[in-house]
Amino acid sequence: MASCGSDPLDSCYEERVGNLDCSHAEFNNVDLSGRDLPYIELRSADLEYADLSGSNLEGANLVGANLAHANLAHANLEKADLGGTYIVKADLSGANFTLANLTNVLWNESDLSGADLRFAEFGRSLLVGANLRGTDLRYTDLSTSDVGGAVADSSTKWPDGFDPVAAGVIFE
Repeated sequence: MASCGSDPLDSCYEERVGNLDCSHAEFNNVDLSGRDLPYIELRSADLEYADLSGSNLEGANLVGANLAHANLAHANLEKADLGGTYIVKADLSGANFTLANLTNVLWNESDLSGADLRFAEFGRSLLVGANLRGTDLRYTDLSTSDVGGAVADSSTKWPDGFDPVAAGVIFE
């Protein structure tokens, strides 16, 4: 992880007391693990290979951000807005996405094992090849999302009426 002796968030400005605006920031390979960053603005930020594991990103705005290869394991993204985000080959295991906006997200080959996605908005997302083992997808609408080739197991929880086999999910 990159380290230059100062806080990588120093380049952001405080939008209002306690809220940082880091829109369009370059945080490639930066360690922000375990940080308390509720409602942070990260619109169109480049977070490729960034470590946000265990961070509190509740209510964060990540619209259009690049999270390819990022580590968000066990991060709290409750009520976050990730619309149009690029999240390919990222580690999202155990993350909390309850009530998050996940429309038009590209999740291909990402690890969502054990993640909580209850009540999340999923419209037109691509989860091709994603790891959904043990993931809780109850109370979501996957009808316009592509889960073909995603991998699940018997502990994966699906929305009522959703047929994962018909949608092309692979069970292991």
